[in-house]
Amino acid sequence: MKPSGSFVPFGILDVLSPEVAIIFGTSNETSYFICDCVELCWEQNKEKYAHIIQLVINLDNGPQLASNRTQFIRRMIEFSKKAEIEIRLVYDPPYHSKYNPIERCWRILETHGMGNS
Repeated sequence: MKPSGSFVPFGILDVLSPEVAIIFGTSNETSYFICDCVELCWEQNKEKYAHIIQLVINLDNGPQLASNRTQFIRRMIEFSKKAEIEIRLVYDPPYHSKYNPIERCWRILETHGMGNS
């Protein structure tokens, strides 16, 4: 097999329901890719989330999401205005991704993907 490319997964866990959205892209996991995934997930579920006035997003401390990354923050502000919601970004401490609930989902998927179900 000679693949011509690869897919990059991005996961969004709705902690108020048992749902996980996994979005695949063909670029690296950039701040633009991440913002596009958040906006796509919101657009696909906006009727379900119509009552929400504040969206809390738990983030790791990856370089593409850092609070000093102006393109990420600018895109989040634009999305907040467009969706008419307040967005709160909550960052895990460095090297503490184990506290981010989406990491448990990745662990389960990796276990099943390796045939260890």
